[in-house]
Formats: sequence, C-alpha cells, structure tokens
Amino acid sequence: MLHSIVLTVHNKGWLLPRVLEGILKNTSGRFELIIVLDGCSDNSKQVAKQYLGASTVPNLILETPDIFETLANNVGLRRASGDCCILIQDDMVVQEQDWNLHLAKPVEKFSDVFAVTAMLRTTGDTIKTISKKEVMEFFRVNGAIF
Repeated sequence: MLHSIVLTVHNKGWLLPRVLEGILKNTSGRFELIIVLDGCSDNSKQVAKQYLGASTVPNLILETPDIFETLANNVGLRRASGDCCILIQDDMVVQEQDWNLHLAKPVEKFSDVFAVTAMLRTTGDTIKTISKKEVMEFFRVNGAIF
C-alpha cells in the first residue's frame, strides 16, 4: 500500500526541519510526500528543497497563494497517487516509528472507513502522541458514546 502524505505549510520554515526529519525518519513502507506551501513568505520553500533534495522518497513541492489549510490540503490530495492519504499539519513533529502504518490499520481492515485521526498534545515546544488510555479517558469524561 502506497501512502500519500500531504503536508500543508504556512510560514513554518523555522520548524520545518524538525517536521520533515520526523516524517522521513519515522515513516515506514512505501510513501510519497507532497508539500503544499500555502502563501509562504519565509524560507519554507528553501528548507523543503534542502531536506528533500537528497531524499530518495518520491516528493512534490507545490505552491499556492494564501488559500488557508483546508483548500491547500485539497490541492495536495488532488496530486496524491497513494492508496491511502494522510494529512499532516505544519506544526506536527512525528516521533513515533511506523506511525503511518498504525493509522492505516482501520483502512486496511474495514472497507467502509473514510477517515482516521490521531490525537496529539503539546508540552512546551514538543508534540507527543497521547496514549490510547488517555484518549479513552478523554471521551469517557466528555460523554462520548462507543
């Protein structure tokens, strides 16, 4: 299964090295990386080209005027060729190995899955995944029905 990872970026050149490093280091299996630079006026384009220039991962860098994240995601999704698409925000630093394989499990197992989400929390300047136990507790406290 080919995963298309769409990363929409708006003026995050200062954080982009950590974001791209996390994706490239922790993504497993076959994947392509599509970066949509949404109205960037900083060095995001140069940073993306620098990180992806030596990478063997199939990639594409697109530029849009400042059309906001949702529309920019759609631009990336239209160019995706994978069996499964994963949207990443420009402030998400992936720290978990095989994260994409975990997200794809429901899509592979069930024929009627449209979307899967992962919850994150920030602690200072670090983004960490929330454990399943914490997610279940959040939904229990907030009245979610399972």
